[in-house]
Amino acid sequence: MDNASEPSTTCGKIYATSIVIAYAVLNASSGMLSFIGYSVIIYIIFRGGRRKLARVYNRLLLALSFIGLLNSVALALSFLPAPKDLECSIGIGNISTCTFQGFLLQFSLAIPAYTAMLSIYYLIVIIYNVPEDKIAKRFEPFMHFFAVVPTLSGGIFAAAKKLFLSHAAHCWISQNACEGDCTKNKYGDGLWLVVASMAWGIFNTIVIVVCSLLIYCKVRRRAVAVRKYLGQSKQDGMDENRRRNKVDDAVNQSSKQAILYAVGHILTYCWTVTSIVFGDVQYDGALYLLNATFLPLQGFWIFLVFTYPRFLYLRKHHKLSVVSTFKAILFAGRDENEELEQTCGNVQEKVSFPLPSLAIESRMPHNKTLV
Repeated sequence: MDNASEPSTTCGKIYATSIVIAYAVLNASSGMLSFIGYSVIIYIIFRGGRRKLARVYNRLLLALSFIGLLNSVALALSFLPAPKDLECSIGIGNISTCTFQGFLLQFSLAIPAYTAMLSIYYLIVIIYNVPEDKIAKRFEPFMHFFAVVPTLSGGIFAAAKKLFLSHAAHCWISQNACEGDCTKNKYGDGLWLVVASMAWGIFNTIVIVVCSLLIYCKVRRRAVAVRKYLGQSKQDGMDENRRRNKVDDAVNQSSKQAILYAVGHILTYCWTVTSIVFGDVQYDGALYLLNATFLPLQGFWIFLVFTYPRFLYLRKHHKLSVVSTFKAILFAGRDENEELEQTCGNVQEKVSFPLPSLAIESRMPHNKTLV
């Protein structure tokens, strides 16, 4: 029986063959880009050796990236793991493959949680100046626990209860669309877990956005204070302008990167949330494809934001092309990368945001308070 061409009338909305093919292609393409992005992040961190692994920021990002690799593979497979023997399914898998994909997707909700923990890390370093060793001892265990335990538990529970199913999309929480009226509750006994997952995502999104805004405001206030201090100092005019430009660059880069992390997170999940809430409206075919494009793309987005400070530095100071800049980031020797990171500033290595203004602050007299 050709499930795609002769769907049961009780299966709900089955999309045209061209849309289904586009969905699979978009999943595979975005998932591949995401897999490459996460792999490069892991490569860059391990290439730095113990020096990089000693940083809490890098360990959090490393854990996120390993989970992201699994998530990218699961999303790239699209609807293929769905059971082929169900009347409503257009997949080629079975119950086991569908359950495994659903488990990986549920566990991958640790990614927004790790993004939120990274935002909190930025916050306590930039605003509260908490030392790295103190963060590692007091905060890091909780950060990993918060990200991994709830999502792993939810995935195991849902797999044990056989809540994962699909007929035309990724296997996730669902009931068999051919059993009963799905317009009332298409999630079956797993509705509570869908609601909990949405609440989880919304909470982490709020944390990310609030932390980004607080960091942006803090950096802006520091920049204003530094410019005020430099204006009062008796530096030569050219030197003063040069230092003011450094402050302006720091503000722009830091605020942009904070916002980019938040925007990337929102773009990744907003289509999924919209399709869950408004999935039965007439334009859900568009949501179907938007979700296929953006949901698997998160790893690629995180890679771009992760390399953003180095990319800007190399483009500005070495006048490299876009391709040459990425080659320098990826393939430069270890010594060259260490030199680059030292030139960009120790703060860039400590936190994702490149803040030359903090380096300027450290050279100011101790009786000059910036904030």
